[in-house]
Parts: sequence; C-alpha cells; structure tokens
Amino acid sequence: MTNLYNLSHSREVIWPNWTGPLLREIESPYPELVLKDRVVTLEKSVGGVKERIEDIDGKVNYGLLSMKEQLRYYVLDSVEKLTGRDDAIEAMLMSLKEEIAELKGELTIYKAALSNRGLANIAPKPNVDIPKPKEFKGTRSIDVRRGGTEIGSWEDLQCEFKAQFYQEYAKDEA
Repeated sequence: MTNLYNLSHSREVIWPNWTGPLLREIESPYPELVLKDRVVTLEKSVGGVKERIEDIDGKVNYGLLSMKEQLRYYVLDSVEKLTGRDDAIEAMLMSLKEEIAELKGELTIYKAALSNRGLANIAPKPNVDIPKPKEFKGTRSIDVRRGGTEIGSWEDLQCEFKAQFYQEYAKDEA
C-alpha cells in the first residue's frame, strides 16, 4: 500500500474515528489513493466487527439453547413428580370414597334399626334384691365366719398354722 504521509503537497488534518485510533485525512494530489486507503481501513474494521458480532451471536445462541435444554429438563422432572403425587392423591381419594360409601350404608342400617325400635327391644335387666352384708363392728374373726372357733392362745395358733401350711399335716387334713 502506498504511504500517503510522505507525498509532497500533503497537509494533515486529524479526524476522530469510532472504530480505532485517529485517522489522518490528507489533502493530496491523489485523492483516489486517500479514499481507497480509507475504504480498506473501514472494510477491515467492519470485517472485525462482523466477526465479533457473529462470535457473540453464536455464544448467545449456544447459551439460549443450553438454557432451553435445562428448562426442559426441569419442567419434565417437575411434571413427573407432580404426576406421581397426583396418582397418590387419586388413590387416597378413591379409598376415602369407598370408606364413605361403606359408612353411609352402615348409617342407613342404624337409622332403620332406630326407626323400628329394633335396638330398643333388648330385654331390660331384672331388678333383683341383693342382700347387703351386715355392718362391721370390729369383733369378727376368720374362724367365726367359717363356723370354727376362735384361737385363744399362742399354742393354739401354732397348731392351727402347722395344720394349714405344712405338708406333713396336709395328709391328715385331706
């Protein structure tokens, strides 16, 4: 490429450029060369921008596809869990409906029995006079209640005790 800065009759003017460093516009006897140089520089800049845009566009599309796949996975997983819960709730609901139907049948039977006084036909218990024991006065003993005699001394108690609890005397009692 031709170096435009070394041409005779040139004057430099600085212009800002949005794609890079400052460009210098040169008044020259060869304006076609200056324009061609500018076009080449702009084409390079635009080409770089296009590459960046394509790169960013590709990354954005890849990110969106990745997010779409993750979202699809989460939605399908949630749907699967909710379907399982729905099935469990339906099973519980069916068992409760069956139990309600059974209880309604029993209620109908009980209502019919009450309306016919079927439960009221149970024979009442007879009123029987049961004799009450006599009031305790503190003087009774076990032997007196059994019809035996009272034990009067220590020796009588020992004999009575042996007769009731020792085996050798049990044969005599039997």
